[in-house]
Amino acid sequence: MHQLVEALGYVMPGSICYEHVDDLSQVLSCKSKMELYHASMRIGKVLKQGIQDIDVVLSTKSKALSNCNIVHAITKQLACNGLVIKAAQTADDLGIETAAGTRRVAATLNARIRKGNARGKRNGLLAKSNAKAHKLGPTGTQPMQSYGHAAQGASNTQVREMRHNIKVGTNLGATCACTTTTLAWYYGDFVDPYISIRVEQLAHWIDLWESFGEAKRAKMQAMWRRKLAIVSQTASACGPLQKVLSQPLSVPCWRWGGSLLHPADGGLRTVGPWLAPPPTQKLTS
Repeated sequence: MHQLVEALGYVMPGSICYEHVDDLSQVLSCKSKMELYHASMRIGKVLKQGIQDIDVVLSTKSKALSNCNIVHAITKQLACNGLVIKAAQTADDLGIETAAGTRRVAATLNARIRKGNARGKRNGLLAKSNAKAHKLGPTGTQPMQSYGHAAQGASNTQVREMRHNIKVGTNLGATCACTTTTLAWYYGDFVDPYISIRVEQLAHWIDLWESFGEAKRAKMQAMWRRKLAIVSQTASACGPLQKVLSQPLSVPCWRWGGSLLHPADGGLRTVGPWLAPPPTQKLTS
């Protein structure tokens, strides 16, 4: 399997094949449809030879996504070559729904939040018998229902539903008690999705920023500034990156160690002591 992953990564420079257990994911970015078609054929040839060498069968759930209609011609030709891959508009990649970057798709996240509601209600029943069951909220319900939000963002409606799911897992879940007060009383401040969602998104951004080289940082900054102009001028956000930006942008700046993460730059700047004054510029989503 590792040899197959390595071989797929050499087909097209800059296109890395990622492996998670038995799942493979690869993104092809080309300047033209014809270039994308030929690159896909080379990928298909290497993939077919690789699965034959290690004697495995390609899953029937395999899907190909694209932001153009060439995907249908690609999957048709791959089927003629013995690789059955379905053309689809959306697919789950490690539990995170994606649409090849064309738009933000949230059906999987919404389904996960609905499951979180059912889990929260069960936790509430247990909490009435044993107060220790309150621990199941931040350790079970919240991680399950919010999985994937850092990659595609969470809308205000989704965040409100997450908060409700955690509240119903407490003894006050069926009452008219204030949600903010209830969550703070049982769990403290940072379990509240209104806070934790933003913190997790910023933490994810910092991890990405630290792992990138100069070329990727410059590319990410350019994309950040382009999307930031759209989010700042409109009341709503559409698309994965815009929705990711919309939540943390309500805070002018975020401190991290000896650096300052500022939404206007999309990067980290060393600002000296922890108590250095924040920029006076204010950004609103």
